[in-house]
Amino acid sequence: MSSFQFTALGTAWSITIDQADSVQEVPQSLWKSVVDRTAEFERRFSRFKDGSETRAFLKKAAGTHSISTEMCDLLSIADRLRTLTDGAYDPAVGGLLEAAGYNKDYRLKPDEQQLHDWHIPTWSLDQKKKQVTIDGPLLFDFGGMGKGYWIDQLSNFLLVSGYPYHLVEGGGDMFATTKASGQSWKIAIEYPGQQDQALGTYQLSNQGFAASDVFRRKWGKWHHFVDVSQNQPTQHLVGCVAVATTAWKADQITSVLALCQPVKFAQIVGQIGGEYVVLLANGEARVSSNWKGQLF
Repeated sequence: MSSFQFTALGTAWSITIDQADSVQEVPQSLWKSVVDRTAEFERRFSRFKDGSETRAFLKKAAGTHSISTEMCDLLSIADRLRTLTDGAYDPAVGGLLEAAGYNKDYRLKPDEQQLHDWHIPTWSLDQKKKQVTIDGPLLFDFGGMGKGYWIDQLSNFLLVSGYPYHLVEGGGDMFATTKASGQSWKIAIEYPGQQDQALGTYQLSNQGFAASDVFRRKWGKWHHFVDVSQNQPTQHLVGCVAVATTAWKADQITSVLALCQPVKFAQIVGQIGGEYVVLLANGEARVSSNWKGQLF
């Protein structure tokens, strides 16, 4: 097996390639392409990057604006999640996160006046015309699903480059094919907030995995799951994991689980397609009926 690590999108990445011919080395040019492609994606879509397409709308007036094909793809899924969650998920939350202190300078100090005044912007998407209509300046944030999307893009890149057996991991989210032998990849699932304790294991085989919790990005009472109806951090869960056919879908599932109340979990995830485990703040665990992993 060949492995490669790098840092991007504010987290650590790791790629492991399994080859039937273990003698052949993976060329450095492949790893350079991975890094360069990821850096370009970050430059284009990170809300922490000046000049990104997501930050561009901070300088846009109310009206209709053309967007790139990839931005349209991201917003189309975000719009679907917004509908499924009755607005609990909304990529226009970027302004609220920045008011709370989670900005490109990592101030991590809430601005109470901005928090009091902030309201969710209105936007709509025309996929056919690749246009978005806004009611004024706003800041999109794809932190709830962008990483999963890019994991799948890197997996596709490895596939067309002649490396069909691999595992791509970014900040705990991943996509795994099978190994060259046909076996699955066994992964350990970290218990939320306790890096030295496992919640369970899962055998990944041509599947995506995502995990999220309130501990990794936490400052004061805040974390990166926010209730746009109250301008406050959510309170109902401490962490969740999901498995789906792609990393992007798994990432979508953890995003909606983190923002929706438990009564809606099964219905919403059923429409996306996947499995999940949620640890609630009250100590309860919610496990989907189709969960195939092992829990300790």
